[in-house]
Amino acid sequence: MSMHHPLFKQPFLSSTIYIYIYIYIYTLYRILVTYPLSLSVFLYYACHHHYYYCIIHMHTFSFSLSIYIYSFILVYAYFLHAAPAPI
Repeated sequence: MSMHHPLFKQPFLSSTIYIYIYIYIYTLYRILVTYPLSLSVFLYYACHHHYYYCIIHMHTFSFSLSIYIYSFILVYAYFLHAAPAPI
């Protein structure tokens, strides 16, 4: 998407895009950096004592990650096609 795209001529929408990009980068950082650390600590205790909790937590992690990726694709597709095509 080039800077000549009609979406960038509207200041509110262009700033909204940057906000979304920041939110997604920050959320991805939280998921990839912070969450695995707490996840590994939790799994170290849970998997040694409660196998059932271990399975539940792994499913929750993969589910939240897939929801994040899917919502990113939806938002990207929306911003890509929200503006009318240039004449």
